[in-house]
Amino acid sequence: MLVALIIVGMVLLVTCAALWPEPDEPKVTSEGALARKLLAGEIDQRQYRTELARLARGL
Repeated sequence: MLVALIIVGMVLLVTCAALWPEPDEPKVTSEGALARKLLAGEIDQRQYRTELARLARGL
């Protein structure tokens, strides 16, 4: 009886672990990627504004 109870508990544990949702990855937008580049010093303010305007135009 105890062995059956342990087996059922293990099956439930494995099932819950398999069905547990993974943490969502943060969504990176184009604007966010540009802001990150600006803050990291990869692009300057002029390049940031130019690229942001290009994104706003949908190009």
